[in-house]
Amino acid sequence: MGLDNFSADDPELPPELRASVQRHQKHLGVLVVSLRAAGIDEGTIEASVRQLVESYGEELTVAMRAFVLGRPNA
Repeated sequence: MGLDNFSADDPELPPELRASVQRHQKHLGVLVVSLRAAGIDEGTIEASVRQLVESYGEELTVAMRAFVLGRPNA
């Protein structure tokens, strides 16, 4: 799987990561729609993205660790 053609639905993506990436993409879409609808300022956009990345970081780390170390559902 090359990064140039990356898709969250790519069957080559390990299941542990696929679900996490799909959830993250959905959350990003919801965030964009919400921020646009509210006419949010740049500071709020930065804080919202920071919060999203922080919460996703832990989930992604667990999924990556499970994949790399070969421990499904760790």
